[in-house]
Amino acid sequence: MFNPNLNRTLYFGTVKDNNDPYLLERVRVIPEHEKFLEIIGSYKDRTDSKGSLLNDNQDDIRADLYFTNDDPFVFFPFLPMNVNVVPAINDGVLLIYFNSIQNTGRKRQFFIKAPISTVTALKEEDSNQTKGILGSLANVRAGKPLKNNNGYFNTSTKGVMAEVEDIGIYSKGRSDIILKDTEVILRARKTKEFKNNESPVVNKNRSFLQLSDFEFKTTKNPTKKIIKEELVDQPIVKLVEYEIDYGFNENTNGPYSGNINIYNLPGRNSKTTTTNFRSDTLLDDYTSFFPYFTHEFVNVYTIETVSYIVNSILKGLNSGEIDFEYPSIIDGVEQTVRVYQKILDNRFPFFYRPSIANQNLLNKGDANQRKTINALSSRVVFPQSRTENPGAGLISKKNYFGQLYRTSLQNINSLNKEITEQSYAVLGSDKVFLISRTSQIPDKPSIIVDDEDVYGIGETKLSTNYMEATEGMVRGESLKKLLSLMVRFLLNHQHLYNRYPPYETTTETAPITSQQVLEEFNLFDQKVINQNIRIN
Repeated sequence: MFNPNLNRTLYFGTVKDNNDPYLLERVRVIPEHEKFLEIIGSYKDRTDSKGSLLNDNQDDIRADLYFTNDDPFVFFPFLPMNVNVVPAINDGVLLIYFNSIQNTGRKRQFFIKAPISTVTALKEEDSNQTKGILGSLANVRAGKPLKNNNGYFNTSTKGVMAEVEDIGIYSKGRSDIILKDTEVILRARKTKEFKNNESPVVNKNRSFLQLSDFEFKTTKNPTKKIIKEELVDQPIVKLVEYEIDYGFNENTNGPYSGNINIYNLPGRNSKTTTTNFRSDTLLDDYTSFFPYFTHEFVNVYTIETVSYIVNSILKGLNSGEIDFEYPSIIDGVEQTVRVYQKILDNRFPFFYRPSIANQNLLNKGDANQRKTINALSSRVVFPQSRTENPGAGLISKKNYFGQLYRTSLQNINSLNKEITEQSYAVLGSDKVFLISRTSQIPDKPSIIVDDEDVYGIGETKLSTNYMEATEGMVRGESLKKLLSLMVRFLLNHQHLYNRYPPYETTTETAPITSQQVLEEFNLFDQKVINQNIRIN
């Protein structure tokens, strides 16, 4: 008869117990390829001094026989103890036999921890989930992967597990050792708390020990200062529009009629900023507001006079007072028209341009209309304005045409890498203790060392005995600064008379006071002593 087990190399089982009283890392396993009740049935008639080897329910051997010679479910670790991982109860394991068909005595049987379906199941994973990736299901648990060829989906996950070029030795929780080419990192609580279906995220407050040896040394080059120029983006306050609505003819000789309007633009949208506004920018319903200033000219006979009117209004808005005169024909009689307006409110920055109606005529009007508007626009100029865009422009501040730029000094820092071997040792944690078992600070308790500390010193003892028996370490440079201040005062102070207190201020070019020295000394415990790095 065909026996499917003859073609098998590994078998699958589920861990039932892992509490080996001999600390040999053995586990009790229910093999999947055998019938559990048949194994139990083979022990039905076996007895010892206590009676039947089976328990009262006849569903397992007696509990006092677990992990003994009479336990048929005990499996040894196939790997040496120093690299073996003891699985959790209900974890899946792979089983290996010297002879799986004739397993006489059930003695020479071993296990290897089965692969897991997700890195978030390092602590434990139900054997049914493990069987899924070993059987006919997909070779990984369904769900979003942590990375692709372009990198990690969540950058806070990068570094949680070892990269392919490195080696990771993982605990069942959130501690591990990472072995790189020239680095070793020991990490405790490397991630924040997470569930099996969540992506692990780096814990910035982890404790770690890092040993690194680099092939180069990084130094800072001297700081360079450069002048940086930045465009200043401001909301436009006022808009000046000029328009000819009558007087288009072949010779561009009048009479001409039209208007010049000044509108307040309260910065209702991003279009009205100095960076975004252009001569052809369309604004919604801005002309429906009553203009801040308006002037209509009638029967002006030359285009030069029309341009003079526009330029005089621009000049007056720039200075804060519009005040000029020009000739005009009124009722058939030449008369002088005076224009006056005091500008009391904010006027910068402002923009001037032909009206949108006149700009449309430049594109769609007849030859006379285009000729007349071009003749006017070419004559509307602001001092220092650009010749490539006559007739329109931005006045950012008084007497300043165009965009404003802000200049500032910027420090440029660069790094230099020197090819030389450089090693580092870094110990990082919220609190660091450097302890000598044979040392004791006078008038302080000694460090208590108990047998149970061999497996880790508890938080209670660290927060009490270790804090009380240690002192904060001195920051050398901060201590030097304080001593330097005290020495300066000692060498440069004066007394009015012998045995009189010294003057408050020293006699240096840049004097210090006794109050400064006292204030610095009062900060000794914060500035000079590091209370979180402690020794005994």
